[in-house]
Amino acid sequence: MQTTRTGVRKRDHLYADRERGNLAYTGWSRLLDGFASILSASYQLLRPGGTVVITSRPVRRQRDDLIDLPGQLLAVAQSAGLTPVERTAAMLAAVRDGQVVHRASMFGMMAVRRSRDDGIPVHLVAHEDVLVLRRR
Repeated sequence: MQTTRTGVRKRDHLYADRERGNLAYTGWSRLLDGFASILSASYQLLRPGGTVVITSRPVRRQRDDLIDLPGQLLAVAQSAGLTPVERTAAMLAAVRDGQVVHRASMFGMMAVRRSRDDGIPVHLVAHEDVLVLRRR
């Protein structure tokens, strides 16, 4: 990002190109296969006892269908030879004036509002799972 007299000029601000294999835009099995490839390659780079940390959160594939992506990634990591050390939660929040304030993404808030407008009683995801894994 560059600030100029006429405003802000952004570059490299897109998450990725949908046509170039971005896993976020593939089908579910291709997403998990992609993670398997990444974790298998990571395993090869790690020395014995080396650590990999993954953060992810439950995902809604449809407005009323919550998927345990962290649990599925844990299974993929184990199939790549990584050993689980810890699974814990990281709150998506900040502390302001002694109060915990949720830090939801705009996309998450929009999805919840749409679902509630459609009569589906969903809530914002308020955490991410942190998976700590080691090479044996």
